[in-house]
Amino acid sequence: MADYSLYDATVPHAISTLNAILSLLDLLQTHASTANVPVEEYINARLISNMYPFDFQVFMVCRMAKDIIGHCQGAEDVAKNFGAEEEKQLAELTTLESMNTLVRKTLDVVNDSDKNKFTSRAGAIITFNYGPDKYITSTVSQFIGGYGLPNMYFHLVTAYDIMRSKGVPVGKQDLLTPFFNQQQIAP
Repeated sequence: MADYSLYDATVPHAISTLNAILSLLDLLQTHASTANVPVEEYINARLISNMYPFDFQVFMVCRMAKDIIGHCQGAEDVAKNFGAEEEKQLAELTTLESMNTLVRKTLDVVNDSDKNKFTSRAGAIITFNYGPDKYITSTVSQFIGGYGLPNMYFHLVTAYDIMRSKGVPVGKQDLLTPFFNQQQIAP
């Protein structure tokens, strides 16, 4: 068996997570149309008042996927904080179509990542944003396992939970199926 690389530890997971959020967005659109509920009710929905809404969860899935790929490839322009560009992108997420567009653009970034740039990045030292005015310095491997992937999954599951709380009929299989190669799932 070939060595398990940093690329293997990140890119397939980012792709699956982005495909999962696309699947959830499709289910949300179908439910909103069938139930005759304005989509805005879901886009602005929160689990609790001090938690970010659905649109932010979708945004953060995409941001984390891009940050993971950026750090793994040694990109210098990985967002260090939540700045004006992120605020603008988030403000534009007012429809399911805009969310789909953001996710698909992020998928393009992930799919276009250069596997060769991942070589020898595991031990590279980076500083990343851990929250408002909080920064952590760690290796890329520590970032991936301790923050990047868990945070990306957290926002995916939170989006799922918001949908469930609003009555959208989604289940665990809807969330997890994109993580499997379709040929692995028996009928």
